[in-house]
Amino acid sequence: MSDFNEDEDKSFEQIGSELVDFAKEKETSIRGLVTELFPFIYTASKRMSTRAISKYLLESQNVKLSAATIAKALREPEKHVEAFADKVEPYARRVSNAWNLTILEVLDDHHAFDLVTQHDPKIAFESDESPFFSEALGECEEARRIINSIWYAQDVGLRRMTLPYFVPDDEKEPPTTNKGK
Repeated sequence: MSDFNEDEDKSFEQIGSELVDFAKEKETSIRGLVTELFPFIYTASKRMSTRAISKYLLESQNVKLSAATIAKALREPEKHVEAFADKVEPYARRVSNAWNLTILEVLDDHHAFDLVTQHDPKIAFESDESPFFSEALGECEEARRIINSIWYAQDVGLRRMTLPYFVPDDEKEPPTTNKGK
């Protein structure tokens, strides 16, 4: 039972519609946003203050992320770096398998990565006319492009900080941090 009287007051649809319009006008603060933006925040922080980054995000992108939140992420980067590694890893594995490299060879030397991936990947199919060959070739090329645009576009310090999170196939446990020691 509700005290809502449809004849005298606004309808639920009208109230809801106004709420949505109001939300669209306000800045956005999305859960997990700092983790998704962390690689870019880290790189930008080399040249900008946390306050300037926060101001840019609000004024240019309508995204509310406080300077304090940004500073905390930069002081405690572990979970954000791990999430970045999780995002990059499937593409690194695809490139690793296709060009017969280790993940660290894919991610640790941009020049070598470019030299190796200029050649066709080593995709094992009975023939180049297999219907899956061109699809696999496309997936390899997409992974190579993503490693170039997501991984190698980031600051070298961030990449070095992230490398320990890429666990070789023969290891089972991810790296541990020395928190609290």
